[in-house]
Amino acid sequence: MLELALSKNPLEAAVGVATANALSHMLWDTKSENFPTSNVDILDLIKPEDRVAMVGYFGPLVPKILKITENLTILEKREIESPKTLILPSEKAREVLPASDVVILSASTLANRTFDELLSLGGAAREVVLLGPSSPLYPAPFLREELLQ
Repeated sequence: MLELALSKNPLEAAVGVATANALSHMLWDTKSENFPTSNVDILDLIKPEDRVAMVGYFGPLVPKILKITENLTILEKREIESPKTLILPSEKAREVLPASDVVILSASTLANRTFDELLSLGGAAREVVLLGPSSPLYPAPFLREELLQ
């Protein structure tokens, strides 16, 4: 089941990611010391001068981010109308992410197989956040090596 996370089929990949999450919950119960925790609020990572890119629409976060910076661009596959911020099709990621200071990636990018590409496009960002209910609990594969030491 875990290997399905590598499938090109989005439904199979979603099942694989869900399996990885279930296994990480089991690991949490047995080896919680492998799960560094943080009390950092995503909003504390954003500065007024930052350019923030959000891949996937997180409606409740939008007004909170806009109170900090007006430089918010959302990349979304669905049609969403929001007069307060710029919403572009996800195909614009190559233009938006490299110029962003903070990148917020929906965890569904793991299942739809766009995570690696999006992460590489946001490589110059000061902060990259993986957000959403399907975010894996086990952090090691997603942390920079120096943070693990």
